[in-house]
Amino acid sequence: MLDEIKKIMAAAMHSAFVDYPDRDSGTRWDQIYKSNEECDLLTNAVLIALKKHGYEITKTK
Repeated sequence: MLDEIKKIMAAAMHSAFVDYPDRDSGTRWDQIYKSNEECDLLTNAVLIALKKHGYEITKTK
């Protein structure tokens, strides 16, 4: 189950850096690309921090 969680989180992080919407105010954010390896690293850091603080992720039905 942990591998599935890592894949979901890494995909979400990757899309957050690439697929965010443009602002309507006329300004645009620079597109920032994060490699899959960088997203995996961020995912692991988040999971370690959660575990360190007593949290665990469980699947709901």
